[in-house]
Amino acid sequence: HFVAGKSLGSFVTVMTIFASLFSGYTMVGVPNEAFRNGFTALRWIPSKLFMAFGYMGTSPRLRRISLIRHYHSPLDFVTDRFRSQLLRYVLFIVLLVPSIIYLAAQPITLKGNFNDLFGLEDNNVIAPVAICAFILALEWIGGLNVVAYTDAAQGILMIIAFVLMSSTLAALYGGYNSDIFNPTTYPEPTFFQVPSAETQFAMWTFSLQWISFLALPHFQQRTYASGNFKSMKLAYGVITLAPWLTMLVGVFSGTIGVYLLQDEGNVANPFTAIVAKLMSASAFGYISGLLILVGSIAAIISTADSLLIATAHMIMSEVVCVAFPNASQARVAFAS
Repeated sequence: HFVAGKSLGSFVTVMTIFASLFSGYTMVGVPNEAFRNGFTALRWIPSKLFMAFGYMGTSPRLRRISLIRHYHSPLDFVTDRFRSQLLRYVLFIVLLVPSIIYLAAQPITLKGNFNDLFGLEDNNVIAPVAICAFILALEWIGGLNVVAYTDAAQGILMIIAFVLMSSTLAALYGGYNSDIFNPTTYPEPTFFQVPSAETQFAMWTFSLQWISFLALPHFQQRTYASGNFKSMKLAYGVITLAPWLTMLVGVFSGTIGVYLLQDEGNVANPFTAIVAKLMSASAFGYISGLLILVGSIAAIISTADSLLIATAHMIMSEVVCVAFPNASQARVAFAS
């Protein structure tokens, strides 16, 4: 239920890791950060690369030993290696708390994007509650298999959204070689200044810490679930190349948004405001904008369902199944 029988195929493994890594923040948060802070948002490219390098350095051995030692839970390796219950449950809390915080942010972002897409009130919570209930039902029925296959579909929507976002903005307004980005007339000329030493130090320390991102439960879960090592090698290649598409699109969208929204005053959500500009520009822009918003919702859902089943998996393995070792698989799935 929680590791898909350790039999995920190559395509599904690649897409579920892609969709889990490049989350709703990639589609929504990076453009918003670039809109407010400029090109320092490029820090997300090395951040994701450090995470990819850390993942490549640990997951091959972790996958091999998981087959030999029958690991399922993200904490099985630590428990098996160090034989310390204290360490086991300290790490349980260390992994659980940030996962829950990360998970809690997804419905909030989902609410904003969904309500913008369908023109609903900002405080309308019916859609995110219904979507979260649907995710729960699917995970109960199919476990990680369902999550991985829906991730594959969501990943395709995300890629379409990234391509449309950059190509539509460039077609309508021009790229970095256009007059929009002339430093003398650009609304935020400070974006073109060399960052201070303190800013550069903050950028690199932020990026370096991402090497630890691989420890989050939903990535370890996918290491265990892949059907073969070939699948993992393909995933390594994709997550190494993907930041150059996803993050550059986000930074381009945010920085061109400074020009597009210069007369709008204080913009709460630059991403949706930029997409609204696209949708009002032309019929093609309208269609592209709808698909971009759908892609952003897919990105948020892919992260939410991955975190949800990984968090449930860890609680069931380290707490519930320890307390009730004879519980049936069906009861464990329902309780999770």
